[in-house]
Amino acid sequence: MWLSESNGKTYFELTNNANYEGATGEWKVISADASKNLYYIQHSTLSNNYGPAYIECFYNANKDVTKISGYSTSSPSANDYGFQFYVKGAEAPETPVDPPVDPPATGDDFVLSASIKGGDEVVIYNPGHGMAIRNETDNDWYLMPETVAPADNKIAAPDASLVWTVVDNGNGTFSFAASSTAKTRS
Repeated sequence: MWLSESNGKTYFELTNNANYEGATGEWKVISADASKNLYYIQHSTLSNNYGPAYIECFYNANKDVTKISGYSTSSPSANDYGFQFYVKGAEAPETPVDPPVDPPATGDDFVLSASIKGGDEVVIYNPGHGMAIRNETDNDWYLMPETVAPADNKIAAPDASLVWTVVDNGNGTFSFAASSTAKTRS
């Protein structure tokens, strides 16, 4: 994963080489489990012999999530590759609705949502490991995870480093622009 600059915004991408033909910064959001508002985030163009590239929670030998990475696989697991979108200004339903629906927009909390659209401010959360994606990289090229504990399907007042703005690319893909606090650690 890499934070790349384009049109004055910072996006996450799978390569640090902007000249690489697969570096589009465009992602497909694919349902993994609709009853849990769980999605796979698959790169729109990058694939290899192992399968398409997805965003994953990368963990070490102790099973501690240490980074957010991109990895190619033909069979992503919900635990490592499944993400939920918490959308700013939405209101959580009293009880889960099946099928999930988008709540009406109100307030400043980030609420678990059934879908995303261009302009939404979101926290991208992996419930399998309890981690959200920060708009910050480590000394290498990985995005940093942060432990988050949603309550009642809400994330209240998250740090700006966890907030991404959804960009609808108009071709069935999305890009995720970082807040103005995006930075690369040195």
